[in-house]
Amino acid sequence: MPPSLKESDGTLKAPSPGKGMLYVYRPSAFYGGGVFYDLHDSAQGDKVLGTITSGSVIAAELEPGSREIWAKTEAKVSVPVTIEAGKTQCVKAGVGMGLLVGRPTLEKAALDQCRKEVSKIVLERKKREEEAQKGDDLGFGFAHKKR
Repeated sequence: MPPSLKESDGTLKAPSPGKGMLYVYRPSAFYGGGVFYDLHDSAQGDKVLGTITSGSVIAAELEPGSREIWAKTEAKVSVPVTIEAGKTQCVKAGVGMGLLVGRPTLEKAALDQCRKEVSKIVLERKKREEEAQKGDDLGFGFAHKKR
């Protein structure tokens, strides 16, 4: 889980003064679940912000300004994002059909939608981690009974 999310409920963190927050999230999905890709920020020399996987969230505190957030598997896709001081922007990631491997999808998301979906991702991950600690999860979402 990103350190900028409150572990208890997955609420979004407010940015530091003079900065803006960007959340890129990808809901859990069976289709394309094994596909992952790096997210890049054009305003930072195409720096990698993190690797997005099924059921993950990347949170980045950034300097204000316009940028392209992009990803690539067999095809490169991007979404324009303008970071404003004191504000939060969200991008929903996913996987679309590709010739050999799934292609990244990136689209801007409304803040209310983002809050709900990020919270759901964080709570699902927390639940899986708790089940794994108890030994009730085989790591594939299938529970087994202790004898």
